[in-house]
Amino acid sequence: MKHLLLALGLLLSFGLHAQNKTHCRSVKQITARTQYVGGNDMGQEIISTFSQEGTMLTSVKRGFGPGGVVTHNIMPSSEGVQHCWNEDHSEDSVFIDGRLCYRFLIDLDADTLEHHTYSANGERTSTYHIYSKPHKHSVSIAYKMAKDGSLQYRTLLRYNKKGLLSETHQYSLDEEVQSISKYQYDKYNNCTKRTLTYFEPDGSKHSSVEQHRFSYDAYGNWTRCEYLVDGRHYYTITREILYW
Repeated sequence: MKHLLLALGLLLSFGLHAQNKTHCRSVKQITARTQYVGGNDMGQEIISTFSQEGTMLTSVKRGFGPGGVVTHNIMPSSEGVQHCWNEDHSEDSVFIDGRLCYRFLIDLDADTLEHHTYSANGERTSTYHIYSKPHKHSVSIAYKMAKDGSLQYRTLLRYNKKGLLSETHQYSLDEEVQSISKYQYDKYNNCTKRTLTYFEPDGSKHSSVEQHRFSYDAYGNWTRCEYLVDGRHYYTITREILYW
């Protein structure tokens, strides 16, 4: 049960990451809404705006936890979140209600070298990235740290020739493999399947399969995504896309 709950949490988080991913024609605004199976509507909505060059300008999230609305602006803002660059364009920090939530270190190619996530309970996840060339991931490693700074586990992330995440391996403090995830993509480079295999201390293992079923518009941008775990439908995300 512990592994199942962890898997669902990771999978739900993973499914939401792709909400702003677009292709082809220049997008002006995306409104993404999540509807959970069984009518458990939490009012989850993300409204994102983009420049004509494709840079995200703002992202407003509703229904994703306490606080109700989280606004992410590229320029410094007096709202709930601040997204700030320093003069050499290398560091970025995001604050929510005065609490540091994310910190990035970005190189001159605008690739993220370090990504630190801080939770409200004091835990931290620090991820370090290596690139084979600009914008092409080679490998990453993530460390999950407890509030007291002790290491809980680490995760190795591997990428394919397109720079898309292909496998993750999670290791315990004893360097034993706890879980392995493998990813599959469609022609638009959206993840359609992730297979997670968990390894128990007694030597047994079990797997879970996550699927994303996409529908696309004429420009190759997805407008609907059904999310399933082991064949069970959990939620559907619909996107309204406004083009320049």
